[in-house]
Amino acid sequence: MIVEPILSSGGVIPLPFGYLRALKNHCEKRGMLLIVDEAQTGVGRTGKRFAFEHEGVVPDILTLSKTLGAGLPLSAVVTSREIEETIYSRGFSFCMFLFAYGVD
Repeated sequence: MIVEPILSSGGVIPLPFGYLRALKNHCEKRGMLLIVDEAQTGVGRTGKRFAFEHEGVVPDILTLSKTLGAGLPLSAVVTSREIEETIYSRGFSFCMFLFAYGVD
C-alpha cells in the first residue's frame, strides 16, 4: 500500500487521525508492506521530522524527494535491513547512479 500522509495534490488534505495507524494494522494482518511517500511532507514540514510520526507509525518503506534535496534533484528510498536483504537476494536491487555515471 502506498500512501501520502497529507494528500498534497488534492488540496493539502491530511489523513484523518488514526487512519494511518489503522492502515498499518491492516497491512500487517494481510502481510502487505506500507510505503509512505513523504516527497512533500518530510524533513520537518509538519512539525516532526516525518508526517507519519504524528501517529507513531513506522512504515516498511519510506520515500523522500523534494524536501530532501532543498532544490537539488535528490531522492531516497529508506527501508529495514530485512526488506533490503530480501530485495537484494531476489535480484530486484540496482544502483542507477553507478550505472548512469559508469562508476565501478
